[in-house]
Amino acid sequence: MNVLADFVCPVCYGPLELAASDLLRCASDDLEFPCLDGIWRFLDPRRIDSYRDIIQDYEAGQLATGRRGESEVFLRALPFVGFLGELEEDWQLRAQSYRTLTRRLLSPVEMSLDRALNILDLGAGNGWLSYRAAGRGHHAFAIDLLINRWDGLGAHTCYDLQFTPMQADFDNIPIRDCQADIAVFNNSLHFSSDYETTLREALRVLAPDGLLVIMDTPFFEEEDCGRALVARRMTGAAYSSGNREDGMFLEGFLTSRRLDALGDALQIRWNYIDSDSDWRQTLRSWTARLQGDDCLLASRVIVGRRQA
Repeated sequence: MNVLADFVCPVCYGPLELAASDLLRCASDDLEFPCLDGIWRFLDPRRIDSYRDIIQDYEAGQLATGRRGESEVFLRALPFVGFLGELEEDWQLRAQSYRTLTRRLLSPVEMSLDRALNILDLGAGNGWLSYRAAGRGHHAFAIDLLINRWDGLGAHTCYDLQFTPMQADFDNIPIRDCQADIAVFNNSLHFSSDYETTLREALRVLAPDGLLVIMDTPFFEEEDCGRALVARRMTGAAYSSGNREDGMFLEGFLTSRRLDALGDALQIRWNYIDSDSDWRQTLRSWTARLQGDDCLLASRVIVGRRQA
């Protein structure tokens, strides 16, 4: 992907002019999108206040759960080491999902295509997945709202491999149609307020034979269990942004029924890849049952392909 040539305006999806080496301009909307501190800023300037509120709420929630800056060595090791404290188990599970992604999906695609891939890391956070993709020789695009240095795209300066950090809304991806080989919702789809809108946008930027990946989104057999999870988390700032009239604000979880409905609406064929279970997953399953989350399914990597 030619980065500058394949960027588009996130408002009108029209072409951008290179006004300077670190500034793109949309002539149609008279909007400018700078690159500051190595991060392309693609948020609609006319909505910046609403984005600022969402970012502040989310960062407050993450700080409350123990997120903080770490060393370069630590960040480059993710996801195979975790933040200290209660988040360590989260990173163990994410490492498990990443192993499944690489072994069961990415490695076969690499062998089949035998070229560098264009990979979108949607909800990239500190960019660990983009860094891993770059290490495999691919062109990685890290997309997130957060740009801080401890849990956002600002951490890109800690890595010794390059990828492209982009502050953007994954409902308005600033990339031209049909450019990505793989789009990964990296522990992030559940922060969407409308899955159909979000997934439709990801399909827009995917190549016709591209792959849509959902990784580490809470998955339940029964909708009531998922709603209970969201209700518990709604007290945290990270889940409190939005304005849905039904009070759920964010969709927050997936079920088989919801995924089937999305597949029908968007003409996507889904494939479930169960993460290889280890003792941590077994312990987590028993812990979930003891805590009343007996309908939380095992960690899954979900892959979508356009129906032929």
